[in-house]
Amino acid sequence: MTEKNFDYLFPQAKLNPVVLRGYVWKVILDPTRNDDDPGMFFGRLFRMIDIRLNRDEKSTWPEGIVFENVTSGCLLTFQDGKLLDLTNSKIIQKKPRIRNRNRHSIH
Repeated sequence: MTEKNFDYLFPQAKLNPVVLRGYVWKVILDPTRNDDDPGMFFGRLFRMIDIRLNRDEKSTWPEGIVFENVTSGCLLTFQDGKLLDLTNSKIIQKKPRIRNRNRHSIH
């Protein structure tokens, strides 16, 4: 018998569908959390596109919220309205404006 016939006996590793869609940033510290109340964001998963600000946006995230990447362990937080990578202490810049060939902003 060949080894192929026994593949069904061993569970195959499946990718988490949440990770496939990019929801890899989990809130591990939520400033809106009080005692037994879990807060608005604690334990929830977000995408980087949800966290990172557009050039013209102001932060609506609570000051001091901490996100952890569930695959890499990197940490992000908001301080003074800026997104800060706690892993290497760098500010993550806002998304640049997207311009077409005529240098007009696309919104």
